[in-house]
Amino acid sequence: MSVFALKLLGLCSMLWDHLGALFPPGLFLPEPLARVAPYFGRLAAPVFLWSLASGFRHTKDRRRYGARLLGFALLSQPPYWLFFCGEARRYGQPAPALGEYGLNILFTLFLGLVMLSLVERLWYPHRPAAILAAAGCMLLARLLDFEGREGYLLIILVLYFLTDGRQRPRWQAVSLLLLAAVLARWRLLLLASETGMHPSILLNTLGPFLGLCLAFFGSDSGKGPAPRWFRRVNYLFYPLHFLVLGLVGLALPPL
Repeated sequence: MSVFALKLLGLCSMLWDHLGALFPPGLFLPEPLARVAPYFGRLAAPVFLWSLASGFRHTKDRRRYGARLLGFALLSQPPYWLFFCGEARRYGQPAPALGEYGLNILFTLFLGLVMLSLVERLWYPHRPAAILAAAGCMLLARLLDFEGREGYLLIILVLYFLTDGRQRPRWQAVSLLLLAAVLARWRLLLLASETGMHPSILLNTLGPFLGLCLAFFGSDSGKGPAPRWFRRVNYLFYPLHFLVLGLVGLALPPL
């Protein structure tokens, strides 16, 4: 699968996931398909995280890459909040406070870029300092409530080391990706196990793991990067789809 096809799949997965918040699959799909459908929406975040780890290694200008991520993160935050206002209205709930849902995933990707820059600079001269820098970024993600928090940063770090060009046995890569997927959701796993929400455990652990395997093993970087026009679409699609879906959610009657 080309990088372009993989990123396009990530956008479709994200749109499907967010559409499912306003139009639950059970409304228009039979029961078996309604149970499976949300898994497709869990492919998006792993694809974005893989894109960041891969882009960090291949971009020609990391500062420009970071500035673009931060700029679109700031631009996307109001539509991001609007979307959750629309979702709350659909379920007859009060509108969330402005910062209730934290910072969108582009902030997480920007922080991931900063983390990888620090790790790369510090790893060989002083590995303990590199580990502390990564831990500090993860703590910041939790304190400021970045989407995915420290779990997404951990996945980015694992993907960074897996994309270093070394030939590893497939079982080793799969094991590391599975461990990252589980550790990224450890709080959810504890909460869901205590409340008996086993379908949620499966969806939010197996879904991202499948997405990680798809991104890592399914990508063919030899086919070149995505076209330049798609890079612009890729960034603009994020705030625009939140804006449109948020307005739709506010306009629709409650479920």
